[in-house]
Amino acid sequence: DSTEKMTDCNIVSIIKSSLMLCDDIIRKSTSDFIVQYDHDIPHVMAYLRLVQQAIVNVIKNACEALTERSQKITLSVQYKKETNSVLLSITDEGQGIASDTLPQLYIPFFTTKRNRGNPGLGLSVTQSIMNKHKGSISIESKHGFGTTVVLRFPAVQKVLQKK
Repeated sequence: DSTEKMTDCNIVSIIKSSLMLCDDIIRKSTSDFIVQYDHDIPHVMAYLRLVQQAIVNVIKNACEALTERSQKITLSVQYKKETNSVLLSITDEGQGIASDTLPQLYIPFFTTKRNRGNPGLGLSVTQSIMNKHKGSISIESKHGFGTTVVLRFPAVQKVLQKK
């Protein structure tokens, strides 16, 4: 929606609404979904719907990577004072990504899941969304051992030190 304005947002609220959108696929994919939030997470400037889309894309990928319902997905949010950034990490215990595939993940229409009807746009769209927010996406994976995707957002204001 080109009329949406970038606004000062509580990233935790955006995550919670994104999790509601993903509830069905999460329940079908895993019996062990963990959510961890640091205290005092600052706000971010965001296009709400775009950030939701990025989060949903990454959660959906994590769910699709699992081969058994007993495998875990962990979503965590933390504030990094050194870089004044909010980090959203999503880690799955799924099949992981082969190292030779990692560089291709952001190429539009690249997919390892074409046989499941996946068009291969999720990560390229997510990267564009993160760029639009002056943030970043990074992916670490070891084939056979799972994947961690980190979405980094610049914080609006620094967290004040408590006295």
